[in-house]
Amino acid sequence: MRYIKAIALCLVICLCAMSFSGCGKKKVLRVYNAMDYIDGSVLSAFEKENNCIIEYNNYDNNEDAYSVITSGKLEPYDIVIAREYTISKLIWGDYLQPLNMSLIPNSSGIDALYKNLEFDAGNKFSLPYMVGTFGVLYNSAHVKEPINGWNELWNVNNTAKMVMINSQRDGIAVGLSVLGYSVNSKNSKEITDAKSKLAGLGRYITGYQNFQIKDNMAAERIYLAPSYSGDAYYAIAKAAANNVTLKYELPSGGASKFIDSFAIMRDAKNADLAHKFIDYMCRADVATKNSVVSCYTSAVTAAKAGLPAEMQNSPILYPAKNVWSALPMYDFNLNADELYNKAWLEAKTNKG
Repeated sequence: MRYIKAIALCLVICLCAMSFSGCGKKKVLRVYNAMDYIDGSVLSAFEKENNCIIEYNNYDNNEDAYSVITSGKLEPYDIVIAREYTISKLIWGDYLQPLNMSLIPNSSGIDALYKNLEFDAGNKFSLPYMVGTFGVLYNSAHVKEPINGWNELWNVNNTAKMVMINSQRDGIAVGLSVLGYSVNSKNSKEITDAKSKLAGLGRYITGYQNFQIKDNMAAERIYLAPSYSGDAYYAIAKAAANNVTLKYELPSGGASKFIDSFAIMRDAKNADLAHKFIDYMCRADVATKNSVVSCYTSAVTAAKAGLPAEMQNSPILYPAKNVWSALPMYDFNLNADELYNKAWLEAKTNKG
């Protein structure tokens, strides 16, 4: 009897071991991306195609993302999708691993306009995902003066129900631009001036928001806010369905452009699967789905053909090439970055 029980126990142990072994075959891919920036169905499809699990998390702004992924307190992410200046900062800090382009053949479909740029020459560490512009979104029925420049944010006739973007580089850029300085200023006095200008705006704004802006603008909870092009497109379309007119402008002497890119963390546990994911996201059909859901401009050239006509023809999503080329993009400089950190914190607490 003891012999039979021993055999039965061995069988149970073997079955349990087989069960755990089967579960262990599914790799987990950890992805970190901005809010509302992907079609959930493409994640499910990738999991099914590759017999894996995607652990997908969101961040509110790039500064928060950088703090999380470099803290060393959490299990490392495999892939991060971040802005050009954050990618540059991650490269500087040696947080990324070089991409194996032979594993990403679909990268050939990325528009050359967005590749081989200064923040990552040769795309050694990153590949573009979405691109866009940074301007101002407003409700034309409530904003009394036309928006020609960032200075209109300080016009008391325009300040009812206004919020500021909850993004350090974008917020500081507004302050720099309205004073006629470069959005990439490394001058301590200019950054301090921008901080003081933004601190003065604090009396007018109702708060700091990021991804919430698009829905709040569409619902007329706010009337004026700096905004990204994709969020502006979404808000304008949603508001129009309720006969509300929103407009998006690129303020003269202060609008900017951005490129959000894929990168693989140096300590990624599943680098091969991460390469597969990036290659999958560069497929035209997948890129189209992500563009439709996020309302942003895919870096994949062929994605545009699959979009609804209104998206294809939108100057918000597809500005003329001369307009795009003329806009600045943020860079990274360690000393300036420290000045920006301090200035933004003080501006938000109205310490002019």
